[in-house]
Amino acid sequence: MSRFPDIFLRYKTQVLFYLALPLFFFGWVLIYNSESIVSLLREGPSPDSINLNLPIVTAIIFVVSALSRSLLYILRSRIVLTAFRYFLWCLAEVVVISLFVALYLTLRSRSDLVFFDFLPRTLLQFCLILVYPYIILSLIFYIIGIQEVREIDQGSRVRFYDSRHLLKFITTVSSILYVESKENYVIIHYVENGLLKHYQLRNTMKNVEELLSRSGFVRTHRSFCVNPSHIAMLRKEKNGLFFAELDSGAKESIPVSKKYYEALTSLL
Repeated sequence: MSRFPDIFLRYKTQVLFYLALPLFFFGWVLIYNSESIVSLLREGPSPDSINLNLPIVTAIIFVVSALSRSLLYILRSRIVLTAFRYFLWCLAEVVVISLFVALYLTLRSRSDLVFFDFLPRTLLQFCLILVYPYIILSLIFYIIGIQEVREIDQGSRVRFYDSRHLLKFITTVSSILYVESKENYVIIHYVENGLLKHYQLRNTMKNVEELLSRSGFVRTHRSFCVNPSHIAMLRKEKNGLFFAELDSGAKESIPVSKKYYEALTSLL
């Protein structure tokens, strides 16, 4: 399965999703005003229950999607995101939203309807409504992500900033072998005029990881990000540990954690 662009795992992408979903739903109900969703939101002790139900259901969508997208961001370095897995993740969000909304409407209802009467209706309505923001945003981010991948040039320059956001080091993508994290520093291992060199930058791997990801680097270990174009081979030790050997003559083998192994092999 082909890997999805890394833009789908970035923080700003998650924020846009969990803001867009509830806003789209709220606007859809107010503007389109379809009888099927309106009748669902009228469930309650009075005819004007929709005035309370609409903002509460919108809040449910926001909370569920925010928690889901936060979890996706936290797990970004541990999963290989494919189109099928991303579809399942989005579907799971809709199902969980429908479950909570059905539970809320059951508690609010003064009729004989029970939870399993509401659940099929909420599933149908949220699938029909939320499919639009999911498709629109996914297409936008997919196009942007594909363009970014195409624009990655091994000859392009990477600018490294320290923890105070001061520019400290500039080099080309192709010259960098890997970046290593050590406490409050990252060490950039690169080649210049055929010689292996190192630059120590006061920053954390967490802060430079997105920059490296945009330049085509991949995480192999909690302390290492590697330029996959310099990986000559992957090997497995007898004890089950994986290591990446580089083509630069560097003596050090790069450890590859099992949770990053699948993501790395999908790029090679």
